[in-house]
Amino acid sequence: MKLNKKFLGIFLGLSVVFSVSFSVSASEKKEKEGCNFKNFDIKDGLNIKSKEDEKGLDLLEKNNNKGLKQGFTIKEEGFGKLKKEAKEAKYEDPMKDYLAIRYLYEDTGMEATKYASFRELDELMENNNTSTKHRVNLYIVMRYVLKRVGLKEEEIEKILSSVLSIEINKIPEKITGGMFLYSTSFETLKKINEVLKRVDVKNIEISEEMFKEAKRKIIEYYNRYIEKIIPDYTKWQDAFQGDDRKVIELLNKGLYEKLYRKAEDEMKREKIKEIIDKENLKEGKEWQEAFTKGKEALNEFVKKSKQKREQKAKELNEIREKIMNEKVTLSEECREEIKKQYEEEKYKGIVLDKVYKENLRANFIVQENDLKSFNIVKEAVENLNYNDVKDLNKGLIFDTF
Repeated sequence: MKLNKKFLGIFLGLSVVFSVSFSVSASEKKEKEGCNFKNFDIKDGLNIKSKEDEKGLDLLEKNNNKGLKQGFTIKEEGFGKLKKEAKEAKYEDPMKDYLAIRYLYEDTGMEATKYASFRELDELMENNNTSTKHRVNLYIVMRYVLKRVGLKEEEIEKILSSVLSIEINKIPEKITGGMFLYSTSFETLKKINEVLKRVDVKNIEISEEMFKEAKRKIIEYYNRYIEKIIPDYTKWQDAFQGDDRKVIELLNKGLYEKLYRKAEDEMKREKIKEIIDKENLKEGKEWQEAFTKGKEALNEFVKKSKQKREQKAKELNEIREKIMNEKVTLSEECREEIKKQYEEEKYKGIVLDKVYKENLRANFIVQENDLKSFNIVKEAVENLNYNDVKDLNKGLIFDTF
């Protein structure tokens, strides 16, 4: 999916990560170190936000909630000052900080959007004549390329999700010429680059079977996110049709569910920590035993430990995933603590702060646009025929370094 420009506009300039693209040579330091995305939450190419931003949002929400509980509203002059500072702030394109594959389809007018910032995209998209058929063609070509890189299917799907991302503009079917790799290492990018230099993408023959398979997978992808959006969207749609009390009721319900999930999550993580601590203690004892047996025994242990550790890490990941997906029962004491925290943090009264309500409505409109864009592109994919797509790559050019 896309990175939402309306969301990013609030936090311009806050996030700094490594920056590399296919068309610009990376420094030796970046080439050696790769790219570290540990400070970001990334879910299937849908959303990306700095954890520092998230803390800031939580703090902002907490302070705003406090204001609501105390019965006062945020002063207009405070917001005026904030808007003035945001307007005067130096703009930095958020997308410059990600690894990217740059490409274009000849004679489509997409050259200008290839390196455009979010701020420029809406205007420049008017002369971009790409459509969903180009997206599907690119998807097929990239799957062909990524298979030759030797990537696992999971990594291939993750990269292909960037092909399926949608920009917020008047015509969401269009593609920009920048395929952003949100959580792909620079080493993988180099491998992709090498294959792109070897493979003549213009002469890849797209079979009808390749087209049908791609079409099926793409429709499944968009359906998955449409299904995720609809339940929450429907709730908010209903809430905004009523008065403030309906919105507050929904907010309070969401708060309680959030507190409950957080308690469940902490319980599961504590269980995982106990297992990991036990394994670390066991490994420490094994090291100690090998050490006391002498140099030869220690060398043999070191020789075998790497493979053993990799296997153990795989097992622990499987255990972690299993535990995090388990249903748990919270103790009565824990449930009482949740209720107590809920009573302290919930929205009281029958009227919402005006500015806060406007922000909630703005978020709902973003969600509404997401749903609309997904449906538009999905339906466009459904209406495509094999002949619409099969030869488009004859005009496809990738940047390589």
